[in-house]
Amino acid sequence: MRWIQNRYWWVIPDTNRFTAAWREKSGKRYTLFLFRMSDLPIRRHVRIKGNANPYSPSCQDYFTQRVAMKAVKV
Repeated sequence: MRWIQNRYWWVIPDTNRFTAAWREKSGKRYTLFLFRMSDLPIRRHVRIKGNANPYSPSCQDYFTQRVAMKAVKV
């Protein structure tokens, strides 16, 4: 099994990333970089107030503001 690892997977020294490469019968080469979870940014969430109810008309303004805040952050 070691030969499979050595043939298809290797580490790029400067970036410390795993890659895979293959070649089609036509001769075209492809390189695939393994996705790293550390590449994703951390997205924090804001907790909903304990007494807020999305179905209550008295809290409509609160949830409207939350939706507007999400739209600005994205």
